Amino acid sequence: MSNFNFIKAVRQVSMPPTTKLVAITLATYADYETGECYPSIQTLMADTGLSNRAVIAHIKNIEKLGILIADRSNGRRSYYRFDMENLTKAVTQGHSSGNQSSDFHDKSGDSDDS
Repeated sequence: MSNFNFIKAVRQVSMPPTTKLVAITLATYADYETGECYPSIQTLMADTGLSNRAVIAHIKNIEKLGILIADRSNGRRSYYRFDMENLTKAVTQGHSSGNQSSDFHDKSGDSDDS
């Protein structure tokens, strides 16, 4: 498998700005071969400036888009993997049919400026 630029791909997917911030931040930790990454919520909070609740909510939004798979079974640390196939589809389709960003209103109570 060749190197895949997850950051570049995520930048091209249509999603709300704060969700995109979290997705790009996750992508910076993604292995170029597998799309796997293991940043803690605290690390994502420090990198984005968002609260715990907001980071978790936006990760769930990214999962709903189908481009991220989160495994929380460890209990202590989550495992994330970008789905390269769905991410590629999202980039090529641009989510033009039924723009999904309307499904992802920030229900965390945190504003985009937090």
